[in-house]
Amino acid sequence: MSDLVQVTLPTVGRIMYYYKVHRDATILPTPRTFIVCGVNDTGTLVSGCLFSSEGIPEASFYIPVVQPHEEIPFGYSTSFVMWMPYQVKAHAAA
Repeated sequence: MSDLVQVTLPTVGRIMYYYKVHRDATILPTPRTFIVCGVNDTGTLVSGCLFSSEGIPEASFYIPVVQPHEEIPFGYSTSFVMWMPYQVKAHAAA
């Protein structure tokens, strides 16, 4: 029997963590707030509003979504969004 993987697709209005990982990074930087304003048909790319630590908004387009079971892409200037830890727990409990 195979293990079922729970995937929660992003929807408009959800808040996620945004990460930008630079080359040769092995740990994640501090996340930034990302509000989802658009999602592609498969739920793998989002567009929305990214906020700086000072609260300044910035538009971001076609950002990959990393699900909890997926490996974090450490590479050259990789950006992605993922669910916050409490969201992962809440989705798993549902």
